[in-house]
Amino acid sequence: IPNFVQQYYSINDEQLGLLQTVFFISYTLLSPIAGYLGDRWHRKYLMIMGLVLWIIVTLASSFVPPELFRVFLFTRCLVGIGEASYSTIAPTIISDLFVGSARTKALGFFYFAVPVGSGFGYVVGSAMARISGEWQWALRVTPLLGIVCVLLLVYLHKDPPRGLAEGAPLMSTTAWWVDLKYLVCNSAFILVSGGFTCVCFILGALTWFGVHLIEMGIDAAHDDPMAWRTYDVPLIFGISLCFSGIIGVLLGSYLGRRLLLIQPNADALVCAGSQFICAPVLFFTLLSPSVSFFLCVVLVFLVDLLLCLGWALVSDMTMSVVIPTRRSTASAVQMIMTHALGDCISPAIVGAISDGISDIASLETQYLSLQRALFLTPFVCVLGAFLFSMLSLCVVKGRLAVLQFIEGSRWHRQLERSISRSTTVARWIRLGYQPSIFYVKVLLCSVSSANAPAIRKRVIPLLTLGMRHSMHMRFFMSGRVLTVTLRQVDRDPLLRKGCNHLRKAYENNGRVTVLSFHIGRRVVPSGGSPCCTQQAGFLLAATKTPPDFIRRQVKLSVRADREAWWTRKAKEMRDAKSAGNVCKLFRLIRSTGRPKLLVNELIRDQNGSVICSKVGRLDR
Repeated sequence: IPNFVQQYYSINDEQLGLLQTVFFISYTLLSPIAGYLGDRWHRKYLMIMGLVLWIIVTLASSFVPPELFRVFLFTRCLVGIGEASYSTIAPTIISDLFVGSARTKALGFFYFAVPVGSGFGYVVGSAMARISGEWQWALRVTPLLGIVCVLLLVYLHKDPPRGLAEGAPLMSTTAWWVDLKYLVCNSAFILVSGGFTCVCFILGALTWFGVHLIEMGIDAAHDDPMAWRTYDVPLIFGISLCFSGIIGVLLGSYLGRRLLLIQPNADALVCAGSQFICAPVLFFTLLSPSVSFFLCVVLVFLVDLLLCLGWALVSDMTMSVVIPTRRSTASAVQMIMTHALGDCISPAIVGAISDGISDIASLETQYLSLQRALFLTPFVCVLGAFLFSMLSLCVVKGRLAVLQFIEGSRWHRQLERSISRSTTVARWIRLGYQPSIFYVKVLLCSVSSANAPAIRKRVIPLLTLGMRHSMHMRFFMSGRVLTVTLRQVDRDPLLRKGCNHLRKAYENNGRVTVLSFHIGRRVVPSGGSPCCTQQAGFLLAATKTPPDFIRRQVKLSVRADREAWWTRKAKEMRDAKSAGNVCKLFRLIRSTGRPKLLVNELIRDQNGSVICSKVGRLDR
């Protein structure tokens, strides 16, 4: 298609590259607006409006006469405006529907659109141009697919709440400049966007000049300007891009999910490794068109496969290091980087270099000038590998910060609802049980970032007071939320003394008021980073509740949780033993210890007598 467009409008390589550049300029300029609206408005309507605009402009651009090349450029700008409205928002909707490995799978399936769409465009576009004799019919077929997408959006799609999959559907939005400041200071987001920009730079240059380079290499090797007609280059190139992209996205998504079980930053390492390997393969690919056409096709397949390995992983990492209410803005900012510094300028840069060193009198010189211009891409590939390597050092920390922020926001919401229902300041004590692990969250008000170090110094001795086996302690302070993670063998001293001393100390301090305690079990998924907390029960107490009553209720609640846990495990052991399932019994003993008596049979009343009735035990 680029060759037909170049002949139809009588333009050079630089003007041909401008077609891609103006599309991405408009695409980039509208992305921040689409991201801003995507975080605050109904995303379904935004995507429908963008698709309708894209359909109308794409169809209209096929009727521009050859003497109005500037009008054709303008229609390409409008196509970019329509496309930005839905390509910015769609990944955030998927992120709100899935989490963890399911999100990686869903984003991998979504990003099939990149290789499949590129390959489908080459195949169908060249076929329609060959059948009809006019390249414009390639632009008249694709709007039919857009109409199908609009109908599916109208009748089948329902916009999910932001942050639904992570349990934070009620997070409030902030000012746009606050969102931008958050993204600029997010090192993980900057690095993943920088690495992906390098990938887009390479793909933009190769997809725009790849077919042209292969055809010129065949012509130069045979010294015949029509030798490329022997091979159906656009069809083979499109099929190669399509299948290599599908395999690359699938393989990258699979490697990311499997290696995350071993290494928490495996997705960033997969992206870095694929870029390091891609650089030499890309260099030899640029040398191969004049040597062997079939060798060139194999190398093009490998290059596109390596570039697509990290496509779904990049989107997954971007969504995981940004909080839900800023993901559309993050997607827009990332698109500005990837297009303004990537595929938006790469065709124009390569075309300008090629025109600057080319000699129209020789086929070989034209081929070598374009080849030398494309030699810029392997060096960009190495730069992308370096940025992804740096990302592997901070991606886990970025994910943990997002999870802590979501948890803190959920606590703020719960606390606001509890305060609105009570005349006094409410204090939540949430209880959970898991052997030897506690997850303690202290929510503070009237705390500024300036005195955060002093608060940490004051909290450490208070929490360690009365704890005999403190094995691990980690602090995280985000705004007014202080999170303390402890691994504790002896539970009662922590509940009876640590929290009681902490409560008394901060209630006596006029500058800081403790609004909540959180003592729950920590759930650790594959990869080693905390995912969420689960609570077995809760107790709501007013400010004037005596400390002794709180301490007694905490002990009773923890004991009840412990008894319920051991009762369930003992019943599972007994069932496994009676069924003769030795393997299951061995696993239960290994994970919980020796079989013990049903603890709920030993519940006593206030006088120390054993409660025999089931109703009495439940009441107690």
